[in-house]
Amino acid sequence: MNGGKPLRALVIAPPGFEVDPLSSSNLVTLMGKEASAERADLLILVIEADRGISQDEISGFNRLRESQIPAVILVTSLMPASGADDGQDRWDFDDIVMLINRTLEKVISPYLVLHDESGLPIGLYDLLSDQVINYSDGLSRREVPDSELVEIVKDFQDELAEENFVSSDFTTGLRVVAIPYIAERKIGIEEFNHFITMLQQVQP
Repeated sequence: MNGGKPLRALVIAPPGFEVDPLSSSNLVTLMGKEASAERADLLILVIEADRGISQDEISGFNRLRESQIPAVILVTSLMPASGADDGQDRWDFDDIVMLINRTLEKVISPYLVLHDESGLPIGLYDLLSDQVINYSDGLSRREVPDSELVEIVKDFQDELAEENFVSSDFTTGLRVVAIPYIAERKIGIEEFNHFITMLQQVQP
């Protein structure tokens, strides 16, 4: 984090969601009469993967985005419940991104969630830097991916490359960024703050 001026954030989130653990010193959440796009620097939409997006959340997000405010979508509830093997289909991060693209707007998704053999999330694949971000021990370590993983993510990487995404697309509000947030593994905090810092650096 660069210690720049805190950003004024509008947050659309499920009851009980706390933004502070993500970026407590870099965000000020607007409340009451101050909660308007004209007063805000950033819009944060939090989507629970096991719940999806409500019509109220869709309407609220679209209304605020009319002013082209920079926006981040955080996807949570990506950690399987302990011992949960009930045969039900479960939404993963990629599923939610496709849902967002259909119901809100087409977003930029620079990360893929990586899982261990038991299906637990252990890290991210950074499609922009072509690196693995390993969170298996609770700390982030950037590593060079093996050739097999590179081949697996190639289609995702090609799709992102076609978007010609640059940082100003986010900071000017032209494109929305979607990031997985798995609090249990601290996955997504560093990545979220990367975009927060990017936005702080262009603030007057």
